Amino acid sequence: MSSKESFTQISPSEFFYRNRDLAGFSNPTRSLYTAVREFVENSLDACDQKGILPDVHMSIKAVDVEKPDPKQYILSVKDNGPGIESKHVPLAFGTVLYGSKFGLKQARGMFGLGATMAILYGQITTNKPLIVKSSADGKIQDEYEMLLDIQKNKPVILKHETKEVTKTGLSVSIRLEGDYSKAGTKIRDYVYQTSLITPYATITFDDPKGDKYRYTKVVRTMPPSPTIIRPHPHGIDVETIRRMLLDT
Repeated sequence: MSSKESFTQISPSEFFYRNRDLAGFSNPTRSLYTAVREFVENSLDACDQKGILPDVHMSIKAVDVEKPDPKQYILSVKDNGPGIESKHVPLAFGTVLYGSKFGLKQARGMFGLGATMAILYGQITTNKPLIVKSSADGKIQDEYEMLLDIQKNKPVILKHETKEVTKTGLSVSIRLEGDYSKAGTKIRDYVYQTSLITPYATITFDDPKGDKYRYTKVVRTMPPSPTIIRPHPHGIDVETIRRMLLDT
């Protein structure tokens, strides 16, 4: 090793910017599909954790209809979940590896990575900001327009507005490069299959061609909310034991 060799540290967002294929954003087809999954599953998780029957609306619109794929699309997902407190919104959507899913309990998302990676991918392919609207109290809705500072792994807030509303919920809208001509079948199958395993949810999908796919809930009973689990004796390691000893 040379004494003149320099050492530097990069942020988590910089790492995934350089290695975005690790998170499923390797090409326009796969990236559009992955972004859809991440946002829809975030909405379902949020509703599940609060015992709310999910009503998720997702739409994909082409920015330039006449242009052939791959091209820019606007992906929007809206839900009736508990929303996110205003103070957490910028970090939740503008910081890689920041989230509420790091506990030891079952959830569709586990790493606080996917949705932010979709936002990061959208930014580096279109240079357009993310728009988030959130109401956690059902009275005031916060709307943020922001970018992600990749080198510092911090949100850059371009605009913040508030308005009065009558219900809780969250909506996210990003612009990204995608190939719906190739990803469309897989996205429609995903929406249909998700509706089968979440019969208590209503899921609506408006596709770029103007077609609407709506799957209405068929039951009004939700499964029990997941709880934090203890490590299984057969799967525990030395580091886990050390942490448990320090916490007791």
